[in-house]
Amino acid sequence: WYIGTATDTTNGSLGGSSLYISDSNGITNHYNTDVSTYAYSLISVDFGNYPEYQLSFAYKLNGEVNSAGTSMYDYLRVYALPTSVGIPVTTGFPTNGTLLGSFATTNNTWQDTSITLTGAEFTDSIKSIVFCWHNDGSDGEQPPVAIDNISIIGSTCAAPDSLTITNLSSTEVTITCHNTNENTPNHYVVSYSVSGTSTWTDETTTTMPYTIQNLTANTDYIVKISAFCSSNAGSIYSEEYNFH
Repeated sequence: WYIGTATDTTNGSLGGSSLYISDSNGITNHYNTDVSTYAYSLISVDFGNYPEYQLSFAYKLNGEVNSAGTSMYDYLRVYALPTSVGIPVTTGFPTNGTLLGSFATTNNTWQDTSITLTGAEFTDSIKSIVFCWHNDGSDGEQPPVAIDNISIIGSTCAAPDSLTITNLSSTEVTITCHNTNENTPNHYVVSYSVSGTSTWTDETTTTMPYTIQNLTANTDYIVKISAFCSSNAGSIYSEEYNFH
């Protein structure tokens, strides 16, 4: 792993840098596909006291997956480990921690991802966030992984979960969710969009269930919900729910 200027989310237009795998001491974002490698980059994080956290970062790679996309050979894994647990000395993935996600080819385009970290596991703890790159030493496509814009944000209000759709008709749908906070939220923001678009419509409600109206018939939609424990303290969004 190197921090350098070989690649970043602005494609060098702003003189930025990123964290990436390199076989040229950071000059290029390139790897030797003929040698099996495990590479680890980690940072110790004091999580403080929040009911929930959001780990976000941008990443890109080609690497190697099988033709069906069901098996990964050259790819990224992200872990959270207790500070008392070390990473393997030479090879292998970390153990005795939490696997937060596995990430394969993006066809060398930057993608943003967010991972929800629960308060039950992370509140009042100090943990190591570990980025682990592995290639199996047999084939592979350039470039290897690069990571940019890493952030961890604590939320004073936990996101809803268990989204459920009921009363689905051609032009409206009723949605409900499970409140994961100790007290009833001040209000919710229900956001929905047509699948495959980037335009979201936000509607505010103080109660659940909630009915979204004036939808377009025979259209695929995505919906997500944020809880606000006070007028301006909103949670991260719930997982997205698809409906038609």
